[in-house]
Amino acid sequence: MTLTMYVVTNNPSDFPDHVVVRKHYVGPVERVVDPDPMIVAPELDVARELLHAVVPGLHVIPRNRRDDPVIVESWI
Repeated sequence: MTLTMYVVTNNPSDFPDHVVVRKHYVGPVERVVDPDPMIVAPELDVARELLHAVVPGLHVIPRNRRDDPVIVESWI
């Protein structure tokens, strides 16, 4: 079984000054990150609105202090 997570990043190296949402597929053995961004937005609120419009019913997982600093939050 694979869980799809949506990881929100702020100012990643490939999209400076943007908020990016990428799908992460988490399985029992590995995690695969979709290299193509699902959403590229100018600010966090816009990215959240677009994510909820495309995938309704998600729940937020706050950033863990050990996450990469660009990670804002994740959604499942």
